[in-house]
Amino acid sequence: MWDPVTRSGLRPGMVLMHGHPSNASAMTGIAQNYAPYGAVVIAIDAPFGRRAEGPAGLTFLPKDSAEQIQLIKDLQRAVDVLRSHPNVDDDRVV
Repeated sequence: MWDPVTRSGLRPGMVLMHGHPSNASAMTGIAQNYAPYGAVVIAIDAPFGRRAEGPAGLTFLPKDSAEQIQLIKDLQRAVDVLRSHPNVDDDRVV
């Protein structure tokens, strides 16, 4: 999570999601570009990006369905985290 602590007042919040195959660390540069403009930015890893075993990415097996459901839950939780942040404007979360 990147928070422009030098800015005061309500700020927009952004959720960043990496592409395939990748992880949240790959979003660091993009997040660091938005934070100086006042955005509070959070990036998350997709379930396929944090597998300890097997190929990283979609395998078109039943576990992919469960991982996609988990991804949606993770994205919603990221929005919840931003909305709970005291300096994030609920109406400006993208």
